[in-house]
Amino acid sequence: MNTWKSTAIAFLIPLALCSCRENAPQDGPPPPPPVPAKPHQIALFKLGGEPERNDVPAASLKQGLKLFQFQEGTYYQLEVIDLEGNLDAFPDRLARAIRDGADLIAITHPSVLQAALGLEIGPPVVFGVLGDPLVLGAGTSRESHRPGLTGAFHALPAHSLLAAVKFYLPEAKRVGVIFNGRDPLSVAHKDALVRDSTRAKLEVKVVDSEGASDLTAVTGTLLSQPVDAIGLATGLGSSASNVIEQARARKVPVFGTRESQVRQGAIAAEVPTLDRVGVETGRMIYRVLSGEKPATIPLAQLIDTEAVVNPKAAEALAITLPVGALRISRPIDE
Repeated sequence: MNTWKSTAIAFLIPLALCSCRENAPQDGPPPPPPVPAKPHQIALFKLGGEPERNDVPAASLKQGLKLFQFQEGTYYQLEVIDLEGNLDAFPDRLARAIRDGADLIAITHPSVLQAALGLEIGPPVVFGVLGDPLVLGAGTSRESHRPGLTGAFHALPAHSLLAAVKFYLPEAKRVGVIFNGRDPLSVAHKDALVRDSTRAKLEVKVVDSEGASDLTAVTGTLLSQPVDAIGLATGLGSSASNVIEQARARKVPVFGTRESQVRQGAIAAEVPTLDRVGVETGRMIYRVLSGEKPATIPLAQLIDTEAVVNPKAAEALAITLPVGALRISRPIDE
């Protein structure tokens, strides 16, 4: 088998799979319960703010509930509470939602989840987030977690991101990774990239951006080393565009985990599919409102991603797209 074909197979996850959860149980949820006397009240908290926040879409949670005939208005009412990027507002808004009779708290961003873990919350909590909740203190394993909560998550691509580097740059030996040491999710993502580097046959050089007012000096430090590409760990926010621009000026390709990063000039990215996290979160909300205790429901980890590529960015760096690249990746222009 050609190198590019074996690499492509390694980093693509078929979208036709019925379930994209690791070690997914085969048993489905219980049948729909009787229609309640009044709809369950769900208070959904999103961080909001900048597009890079990457909240799991509320509409995908509704889709997960709809799969089990849990119709809005009959079985539940959903109130979306947008914090507009202000995490400090969460405790007061949460207390208000509980006073107003919320039967369940839904959370769609890891920062809101982290804040919730430090509070006493009466109603059950079901989350759907991008990033590993275990590093935030949600539990010690997917099966052993805090009793009042459960949820679904995508821990961010590591091996697939590195496989993408090898797919587009078969001769690459070293990848530089910038991460944010203040962000536990960024540290966990960096650790996963380092851990998977052996399997990808790549040496990973890491640089911590903690405390940097901007990433210019940090990126310069990384580019002063012999690296064939840069991988963007999560936690960089809008500063990722600075890294992409600086690396492009030095003719070093960048690979990421956001579609926006590819639009800004990264060569390619393995993008977590947040809608699928949302559907699984809706399924878990259904189970809790049907009577299951959150403590008995293991956290569900989603692993599927969508491959995207920027052909113009590749051309600007004289990178020839491998045969079949546009069949397995969605092309995006800057």
